[in-house]
Amino acid sequence: MKPRIIPLIVILFSLFSFFVSAQQLAVTDVPILSRVEPGETARFTLVVRNVGDVGDVFKIRGDPQKASPFSPFYTYVSTTPNQFRLNPGETITLDVEVHTSERAPVEESFFAYLLIEAVSVVDFVLPVTVETYVLDSAHIFDVFF
Repeated sequence: MKPRIIPLIVILFSLFSFFVSAQQLAVTDVPILSRVEPGETARFTLVVRNVGDVGDVFKIRGDPQKASPFSPFYTYVSTTPNQFRLNPGETITLDVEVHTSERAPVEESFFAYLLIEAVSVVDFVLPVTVETYVLDSAHIFDVFF
């Protein structure tokens, strides 16, 4: 019976590897930078395309280990929608909002970290970052004029 178990394990591992490697997403149109004052919300638009050959349901969320209280810059990240289905070749537009802290250090840039995860493939996680620059309200006119 043991000789039959080994080929079965190899087949199952091969199938699992196929599904993991077939998951591929491309993220484009991430703005280079958003400028906000402390306490304001930075807004971004992400375009996500399934460039793999397997459809799936995906979740996107802010990385909880990177936001407040771990970050002095932002309190949380929200996305709309926060779950979506993409078949091969399909594209979806996501709205991302980074809520900056009232106490965010001014005249500094920071990155907000998001995670896109496949629902059916546990190991598929695509990190995405967006950059925000926190303005000092006393110097806003210097930036725009």
